[in-house]
Amino acid sequence: MNGLGPIVEIEDTKVWGLCDIVAASTILFVGNIVFAILLLVMGSGLSDRSQLAVAMYFGAVSSILLTTVWIKKRYGLGLRSLGLRQGNWGRKRIIWIGLASGLVYFCMAAFLSGRLSSMAALRKSDIIMIIAVPISISGFPLTVLGPIAEEIYCRGFLYTGLRKKWGETFGIIVQAAAFSIFHMTQVQIHHMNVTILLSYLVSAFGFGLLLGLLYKLSGTLYPCIIAHGVYNFLEVINAYLGKLE
Repeated sequence: MNGLGPIVEIEDTKVWGLCDIVAASTILFVGNIVFAILLLVMGSGLSDRSQLAVAMYFGAVSSILLTTVWIKKRYGLGLRSLGLRQGNWGRKRIIWIGLASGLVYFCMAAFLSGRLSSMAALRKSDIIMIIAVPISISGFPLTVLGPIAEEIYCRGFLYTGLRKKWGETFGIIVQAAAFSIFHMTQVQIHHMNVTILLSYLVSAFGFGLLLGLLYKLSGTLYPCIIAHGVYNFLEVINAYLGKLE
């Protein structure tokens, strides 16, 4: 069976290409920039944290809606063509490999970059807060909605369109590079030195390669979404523990 299995039949008949990717990405980028400007102008009463949460919700939802509506209107394709399907792996394998991939990559990336925080200062009262992160207003877009949106766009939409014309290797590398660049916000670039910035770029690129490989092998986005969610969840916890030290 081909690595992406079920998607082959769809791609043999009709699939989006580079023009679709450029057009949709431009619309998405400009839309988010305009929304961010409007949020800064009209959301002066909101805290920086609230503005960031609103921006994350808008970015994730707009990404999901744009990609799904785009392929539906232009090609008559549904969510299955974006990777939301059964794939080649069983449910247990999807869950366990997804969990393990997110955990192992986070530990490796945090350790190599010196960002791994100690749990020595963790209090019992903090455990409830940590458990509630995925359902909190600011934690949900980071650990649940964001990973879903980014996987649909980077792996489901971008990689699928690129691999049809230029092959799997090119598609995986380009989607990983795009994934890496997407995570470099202006705030990060402004406050980080070159060394830290490059470490984040390399870490995100490596994670993008891993997620692309997971999608290629499994034929479904579900292990990618799980791994991505686990990684982001651990990043939130690690940042919180860092403040306690």
